[in-house]
Amino acid sequence: MKDYVIVHTPGQSSWHWGKLWALMTAPKTHPPALFKKTVNVYLVDLPGHGSNDHGDTTEILREECVYEIEKAVETNKLKDYVLVAHGFSASLVVQSLASLVKAPSKVVLISGVVNTQGGSLISQLPLRSRSLFRVAKLKSMLLRRPAKLSPAVIRNYICNGMDPMDVIQNLGFYEALPSGILEQKSSSMVIPDGIPITYVKLNQDKILPPSLQQQVAKEVGASKVIDIEACHQVSLHRPAELAELLLNV
Repeated sequence: MKDYVIVHTPGQSSWHWGKLWALMTAPKTHPPALFKKTVNVYLVDLPGHGSNDHGDTTEILREECVYEIEKAVETNKLKDYVLVAHGFSASLVVQSLASLVKAPSKVVLISGVVNTQGGSLISQLPLRSRSLFRVAKLKSMLLRRPAKLSPAVIRNYICNGMDPMDVIQNLGFYEALPSGILEQKSSSMVIPDGIPITYVKLNQDKILPPSLQQQVAKEVGASKVIDIEACHQVSLHRPAELAELLLNV
């Protein structure tokens, strides 16, 4: 049986990957054969997100998120599995490779932000994208409420190109930004040998432009780069295409 562990980007939750989970685990034959489950997909909620919400997301650190990834692998006793990361969580997944009891057979980074040379995750973004997150933090400080991307930013930069009604239906599921994770500086990371990395480049991504995605893919030593014509929120924009891609890595 093939297992997948999927880690959402900070500021979202496993909810954003529910449609993909359904497409990956749905039976291929109709009527479905009994007791023929061939794929397990585990959706990880990072600390302070989704079902794992336990207080102020600004206080959460990278190490807590790495532990959550380790726990998902150990609790489910996974041996032959694919570790999938989206956006900022790519750096968390790469960091976890050094401490996982059982390393994944493959890693898939989807428009992944990885700070291999150290520094904060926010610093890896282009100026325009950094400003969007910093404006959200400034507003939160002035209004004394959790930092969130505005609906306009989500529509124009996260979900650009999606059907407007789909965007409206999903706006309420974007969560507070964990500024601690995004601004916490880390040391340089060494990527272990022997773990194939596939990088999925999203060609309509306005948060991490395709040119920077290509650069990250090179820095992490990706053995394969696959293009999808989708915005940053590919799990909602092109779920069927992404599900097929993951099932065939």
